[in-house]
Formats: sequence, structure tokens, C-alpha cells
Amino acid sequence: MRAFFVPYFIFVVTCGAPLYFLETSFGQFTQNGFLKCWNIIPISNGIGLTALVVHFYCNIYYIIILAWITYYMFVSFQSPLPFSTCDNSWNTDNCYSAKDIKTQFASNKTLSVDEFWSYEAVRVKHSDGIDDPGSIVWHLALSLLVVWIATYFIVFKGIKYAGKAVYFTVLFPYVLIVCFIVRGLTLEGSAQGIEFYLKPDLSRLTEPVVWVDAASQVFFTYALCGGSIISTSSYNNYKNNIVRDSLIVIITNPLTSIMSGFAVFSVLGHLAYSAGVPVDKIIESGPGLIFKSYPIAVSMLPWSNFWSFSFFFMIFLLGFDGQFGGFETFVYSLMDVWPSLRKTYCRQALFTLLIVVTEFLLGLTMVTEGGLYVFHVWDRYAASGLIFLSIGLCEVISIIYIYGIGQYKKDIEQMIGFQSYIITWFNFCWTFLSPLIIISIMAFTVYQRVTQSHEFKYGEDYVYPVWAQLIGWFVILFALIWIPLYACYFLLKGRITAVTSDISTNDIIRKEENKSSPC
Repeated sequence: MRAFFVPYFIFVVTCGAPLYFLETSFGQFTQNGFLKCWNIIPISNGIGLTALVVHFYCNIYYIIILAWITYYMFVSFQSPLPFSTCDNSWNTDNCYSAKDIKTQFASNKTLSVDEFWSYEAVRVKHSDGIDDPGSIVWHLALSLLVVWIATYFIVFKGIKYAGKAVYFTVLFPYVLIVCFIVRGLTLEGSAQGIEFYLKPDLSRLTEPVVWVDAASQVFFTYALCGGSIISTSSYNNYKNNIVRDSLIVIITNPLTSIMSGFAVFSVLGHLAYSAGVPVDKIIESGPGLIFKSYPIAVSMLPWSNFWSFSFFFMIFLLGFDGQFGGFETFVYSLMDVWPSLRKTYCRQALFTLLIVVTEFLLGLTMVTEGGLYVFHVWDRYAASGLIFLSIGLCEVISIIYIYGIGQYKKDIEQMIGFQSYIITWFNFCWTFLSPLIIISIMAFTVYQRVTQSHEFKYGEDYVYPVWAQLIGWFVILFALIWIPLYACYFLLKGRITAVTSDISTNDIIRKEENKSSPC
């Protein structure tokens, strides 16, 4: 974490911000969603198809996290919090609770929050691996259904209704973040967490994985290369000041992440202080931070139910905004291709419901007792940074090198009505820096995945079988194959059309010659 900020902000300036503006300006310029916008560069239409597949993947995968969060929101109403005690039916004799953390933390015993996650919430301990799915975890299936129902009604009501929902899902989390910062800073040991959060560990900057993780985080922070930004921007007025709007998002996005970091690490500092250990000893990466480290910290606070619910509600709103935004983009892009689906309100509702039901049923594979193993495969491959990086590289090549950087710069300036030094910097990044960064990260990622396939694990003991990793690579291939396939189809179609045109022309010439022949 402490080495993360330096490469993160370097990538924001040289890659994240330029690519974000490239997508927003392209969507506004073409006035089309991510499927039809590539019609001005026909050879690149495969990018839209790949983005469509990626949206399908992410709609299935991302909502699982929201289902977990929803379940934790529900259990936050129980007193005492079920993950804060060791007298539940799922607890083992090896369990200890938050009140004993100072004396038991370094022992071989297991925290109550860890047992709640493994034995009750996702029940992964009831499965032996990805080939042992077990039964459906019904409280997670119900949580998944609740989130899908909410997504359906917001999206099926249309763009205007979804736009109103965004006001709440985007703005209210800031209120909760401020509340958590204020509460966290009043706790003993909070300074220890803030110091850990802000103080860079420059020695780790020599590790390539730190730079790769930072670049991947930039892509996810700005939701780059998934098609959502292009589709959302296509609804802008053609003369809208997209430079101003893009800069607002480019600046506020990382600032929101920094604010959230203060809210989280001030409380984790209190947990480390209470346990008498350094902060890095109580932090877990990935879902562990949200579902293990932070819950045990809030369970030690007065009014723990209120803080627990508020935390998970805040995380839910931040995530749900991205979920219904991505799903909305997916549905309306398909409707752009088949406008007949928009003809009646009923037809639109039924089409949206069909997609919801399909993706809900596919998502059930990740809410079984072995579902967490499936989730990690999707997390590593289906939502892979490799896919998004590939899309980003193809976008830059298509717009900057095929369409032409000079022509595109003129198009932007004609669209917004003025010139800007910001656009000049972005032009430089699009032409040189961004492609170089993307290619470097892709090369390292592929090398790491191929040479360290034996290190794809869940926890410390379970190593994923080769067949599961091959399925993961197939998932990546199925998403990316549409770009070269469509390019080949376009080139082949062009050659066939040219040959057909030549044949037709020659036939006409021959007929004219025969008519004029004296014989």
C-alpha cells in the first residue's frame, strides 16, 4: 500500500486521464454507444463486440460482491454482531473474539470474523475445491436476487430514472465517508493507521508487481475500456464542454479513493493499537479487507451495529452505482443494435428481464459452498486487467493511428469550440506514453501468468487445477478474439467487394465492346 501511491499517480497522469478523455470525447463525438461508435473506423468494430462480452462477464461477477455486502448489511441488525462472537453454531473450539485480540492475536487461534466468513457467510470450508461445488448458500442466493431486482427496476425504468438514482448512489457515500473519517480520527491508535497509509515504502518501487497493480487499479478506478464511458458520454450534447467534465472526474476519482483510505485506515490503526501489533499485520488484501479486517475493527466500537451497517451500506452504494451503470450500458447497447426492442414498454421490460434472469442463474455458480473458488477464477481471468489493457491498446491504435491523431484533434476542437493545452498533453500521451505503458504491463502480466501458473491459489493451501486455469484462459480468448476476427472479416469483405466490383465493371465493358463491334 505504501509504495502504491507513487506509481498510481504516475499512471493517472500518463495513462488513466488521457484514456478517460479519449473515451468520453469519442462517445460525445460519435453520439453512439460502444457498439455503434466504431462505425467511423469500421475495421475496429470488433472492439465493441469485445466490450459487450466483457460487460456480460462483469455483470455476472461484480454483483456477487454486492450480494456479500448485502448479506453483511442484513446481519448488521443482529445484536451482538454474529461475526464478533464465538458462541455461534458455526464456530470452532479454536475461535477467539475481538475482546481477546490483544492476548490471542499472535496465537494459532482463529478470529471470529474469519470463522464467520469461511463457515457461515460463504461457507467455503464446506467445499474441497472448485470441483466440489456443494449446495447453494441460500442466504447469498437471496441477497443476489435482491440486488438483481433493484438493478432491474432502475435500468428498466430508463435512462432518466437511472440518472436520478445516480444522485443518491454517488453523493450519499461522501456523507458516510466523512462520518467515518471523523469517527476514526477520534479513536486511539488512528494516527498509526494514517501514518501507515500515507508513508511511502520506496524500497518496494523496484518490484514490477507494484507498478502492474497500480496501473490495473487506475483502469478499474476510472472504469476504462469497458464501454460504459463511451456509451454514457454519447448522451451528452454534441457541443458539451467535455474537457471540463472529464477533468472533474479525473480529479475527484482519486480524491475519493484517498478519502476512503483515511476512513478505513484510521479505524484499522485503532484495531492494530488494540491488538498491540503493526498495522500491516492486521490488513488483508482483496475481499479480506472489507469482510474481515474492517468488520472486526467496527465490532470493537460503541454502537457497533450502526457503524457496521453504515460501512457496508457505504460500500454497497459505491459498488451498486457501477453495477447498474454497467448493466444499463449492456442492455441499451443491445437495444441500439435492435431498435425494435424499444418499440413498446412491455417489450423493453421483457428483454431486460430475460438478461437479468440469465445472469442471475449463471451467478448462482458463485454462491454455492464452492462458489468462492469459481469467483476467484472469474476475478483473475474474466475481470482480468489483461482484457481491459488489450481493449485500451486497440482503442488507441484505432483512434490515434488509424483514424489519425491530427484529424481527431481537429474533431475535438471543432466539437467543443476551443483549443486546450490539456488536449495537447493528452495527444502526446495517446501517441507515445499510453501505448508504451499498456504494452509493458501486458507483457509482464502474460509472462507472470504463464511462468507462475502453479502459484494460482486460494489461501495458502489450495492450488487451482490446470483445467480451471485453461478455462480461465479460454474466457480471456473468447472476449478478445472478436477484435482480430472482425478485422479479418472487414478486410476479406473489402477484397471480395473489390473483386466483385472489378468483375462487374469488366462485364459491362465487354458488353459495350460487343455492341459496338461491326460483327
